[in-house]
Formats: sequence, structure tokens, C-alpha cells
Amino acid sequence: MDKERKLHLVRESLISYRKYISWENQKIGYDYYTKGLLHKYLSGFLFKNPMLNYFIKLIDSMVIKMIESVKQIKRTFHYAVDKDNRFLN
Repeated sequence: MDKERKLHLVRESLISYRKYISWENQKIGYDYYTKGLLHKYLSGFLFKNPMLNYFIKLIDSMVIKMIESVKQIKRTFHYAVDKDNRFLN
């Protein structure tokens, strides 16, 4: 596989990953199956550059932390408000 084709596939994978995350953020009812999602999209690629591998793992962990914090905020808000005024659920 030539270099241009590989870069094109990586770019397409990142775009589809970003679309999936933005779609999932609209319903915020997910579990931890998004863990390792970027690695799943890019599983066919072995990067010789360790910095690129580190960057991909960093993005993955940031997305997981964002999901966990949103779930925690939602849980806290749910129990801090009267039943009649719960807008998130």
C-alpha cells in the first residue's frame, strides 16, 4: 500500500470517528464501549512514529474522560433537582 493511500485511509477513519463521537454526544446514554474506539478504526495501521501512536492514545483517553465527566454531571444534576424540574431525563 502506497503512502498516499495509507494517509487517505487514516484521514477517512479520523473523519468517521469524529462524526460518530458528535452523533453519540447528542444522546449521552452510552456506556464504556467507546473505549478504544479510535484504535478500532485505525487497527489496520501500524505507525512507525511513536509520537503519532501517543497522540492517538491521548485522544482516546480524552474522549473517555469527557464521556465519564458528562455522565457524572448528568447523574449529579438528576439527584440535585426536584422530580418535577428534571429536564435532562
